[in-house]
Amino acid sequence: MADNVTLALKAYNDLRDENDALRSENEELTSALKEIEKKEGQKVIVREICTWEYEDGDECEERTTRVKGFEEVKAEVEDFYKKKFESLNDQIKELDDKNMELLDEIHKLRDEKLEAQMEASILKHRNLWQRILNK
Repeated sequence: MADNVTLALKAYNDLRDENDALRSENEELTSALKEIEKKEGQKVIVREICTWEYEDGDECEERTTRVKGFEEVKAEVEDFYKKKFESLNDQIKELDDKNMELLDEIHKLRDEKLEAQMEASILKHRNLWQRILNK
């Protein structure tokens, strides 16, 4: 029995590239863990993945891993959500203003409709002499 495996070159290259990617990711995480061990307190591992496509259609991605202090990340998250809530509150105020304008327009149109209906009713219910003299 032979211990040989036959693979297509593309499959071999894919496996080799995946192995290299996993090895580099492992090294990044190992260095991040060592950095965490050196420092005291809670830390957060931030992994950013940037993906782009070359002109020939090949996709490429770059991964970066870094360690931040927990309090720093907490402050960033709080700041992000404060800004998000402020923008949502601004949008709500704008929509409320638009709704009030639309409601005012609806009331105005309803009043005009009632006036037109009253005028039409008055014209329909005139007596004979009023209709004759109007012509």
